[in-house]
Amino acid sequence: MKKPILVLLLFISALSFSQEVKTIEITSELTQKTKAFFTSYFAEIKAGNWSAIIDHMPEGFTNLMSKDMLVGQMKKAFNNEAFTTTFNKMTYKDIPMAFSYEDVTYANVNYESSFTFHFIQNETQKDDEFNVYVDFMTSTFKNQFKGQNVERKGKDITISGDKVILIIDDPKAGALKMLEFDKNMAEFYKTFIPEAVINTLLK
Repeated sequence: MKKPILVLLLFISALSFSQEVKTIEITSELTQKTKAFFTSYFAEIKAGNWSAIIDHMPEGFTNLMSKDMLVGQMKKAFNNEAFTTTFNKMTYKDIPMAFSYEDVTYANVNYESSFTFHFIQNETQKDDEFNVYVDFMTSTFKNQFKGQNVERKGKDITISGDKVILIIDDPKAGALKMLEFDKNMAEFYKTFIPEAVINTLLK
């Protein structure tokens, strides 16, 4: 009677071990693959190819609403009646950490980002009103993008600095996925990314 129980305990132990987060070597192959992804991803952003960008998001995130709705939301977020957006830079820097969990590879990637909002003065706005509005948005962005450099020049506000992105390499997905990682949204991420992965990123 003891033997089957022992076998069961060994199986459970092996299963638990196989599901542990394991640190992996940051190989030249992983580095080159990540650099290539950044090059193509930035080209898609500059071109406003929002459909392709959404395809790079984790499946659980894109299940929140239809793809058409997500595309519409992203278009409005960056180009609307109040402002247009230019993406200046998205440059790979390094991979400080990489690990695997349940046959999926995760890489925390540091990169340099720069983008500019070009504000549009409507016909009813006086110059001083428009100036106050852009000043207000500058202050808002400084609070929203803490740790980033927020600089106003005339009608334009440029936000630049170092950022972190999570690259997800799941063989079942067929392509690399990405997620702008924000610690304040950790609980939300756990709805579509394993909790063990999120906890590792929070360490």
